[in-house]
Amino acid sequence: MRKEILQLNEKETSIEAAGNKIASIRNKNITKSSARFFSVDKIYSASFVGEIDEKSLLDNAINNKESALEYKYSLNSLASVSKETFLEGKNIEDLLPEYQNALTEISSKFPDFIFSGKANIKRVSKKLKFLEEADLKNSYDACEWYFLYKHKSSPSIIDGFFGSGDIGTFDIKTEVSNYSKFLEAFSNEVTLEAGKYPVIFVDSSHLFSKILESSKADNYNKEIGLFRNKLNEKILNEDFTLLDVSYDTSIGATALFDADGRQRSNPKLPIIKNGTFNSLVTDSRNAQKYSLEPTGNTLRSFDSSSVLGFNTITVEAGQRTVEQILSNLPKCLIIEMAAGGDFTDLGDYSTPVQNGFLMENGKITGKLPQITLTSSVEKMFGSELVEIASKPFSGISKCPAIISNMDVLIN
Repeated sequence: MRKEILQLNEKETSIEAAGNKIASIRNKNITKSSARFFSVDKIYSASFVGEIDEKSLLDNAINNKESALEYKYSLNSLASVSKETFLEGKNIEDLLPEYQNALTEISSKFPDFIFSGKANIKRVSKKLKFLEEADLKNSYDACEWYFLYKHKSSPSIIDGFFGSGDIGTFDIKTEVSNYSKFLEAFSNEVTLEAGKYPVIFVDSSHLFSKILESSKADNYNKEIGLFRNKLNEKILNEDFTLLDVSYDTSIGATALFDADGRQRSNPKLPIIKNGTFNSLVTDSRNAQKYSLEPTGNTLRSFDSSSVLGFNTITVEAGQRTVEQILSNLPKCLIIEMAAGGDFTDLGDYSTPVQNGFLMENGKITGKLPQITLTSSVEKMFGSELVEIASKPFSGISKCPAIISNMDVLIN
């Protein structure tokens, strides 16, 4: 029998900006706990928000007979671990003046825009205790911030955004300074002919959804997904490697252990490796069901049952920087906002672009007109993949920039 206590604590400072001014500052300190008792074939559980002692919480779980869930998998071995990633050279109190100074400077430099946004910094502590077996602890400081902007003459509610999310650090001033060149070019709308162009999505995470759908063990064995029955086959460009990363604070991956207390020996799981469908992701239940090895992808919140999910998804970095790649491209489209697009079941993709910029030989020349992009999974990451950079395009995403040729329609 296994007895488990999960405790999550977040101490957070949240800052909101509106109309070029700081509008509010809020602080909160929340502790959430849960207990699970594994009998021979059932899991008894209970959760609680606030302070509660371990014995009372565990007793609540054991006595919660009505919500017991069956489980049919072997319990994994455990090992204690503890890591901390806190701010270095800065304090949590530094966030407000840095965010406020950045807001003052950018609104003064660009008086034709209205800026709003949010910044928050939190100290997260996650403790997973298995009574008489192991203690697992992970603590870190996480900072996320962004600015939304609207040109005063624009009919849109929001024209664009920029920001960053980091673990153990933040540098708002540098990111704002780097983005200034886009605001300078915003009022210069360029003309563009329909055709095929290299494209970079500032945040490319939504482009992986059809690949990830195919990689879930349950989906794959039920023949659900674009790449059903293609495990170990070459399906995409050999320069494309898609990774599920459990722990790497430099890219915001903080899953030192999964919900079952499992720790990966290698935090990087290649779902696609050099274009080949390499791995399925599994949790304890699916691993037992399909005779697979668990991959450390068991997820759960403090008040829910376990589910199969993903950690932090990224691609393996290339050799050249974004700047080196762009300097050799006569034209490249930088896509900042593209809401409303989606994939078909066959992997075809289409999306309207609400905000984007044209770069020519590495220099921003102006704002894109209203366009629609079309492509497919197999083109974007296969035949039309141009190159993957050695680093992200900006702080919005920690995934290395992906440059692919896409078809452009003028709206």
